[in-house]
Amino acid sequence: MYGQLIRLWTARGSTLPGVPDPEWQRLVSYRHHQEETERTLRILHLRDTTPLA
Repeated sequence: MYGQLIRLWTARGSTLPGVPDPEWQRLVSYRHHQEETERTLRILHLRDTTPLA
């Protein structure tokens, strides 16, 4: 039964118990954090900072 469940999860691309999840590893990586920070700073920089009257 468990073998069939693991095969089903694998076929779906689901996270498996005891196996590192590549998507999670990417999301918690320093590189991803750096990219998200740079993207946010670009967005903030492009916004109009003129004060409202």
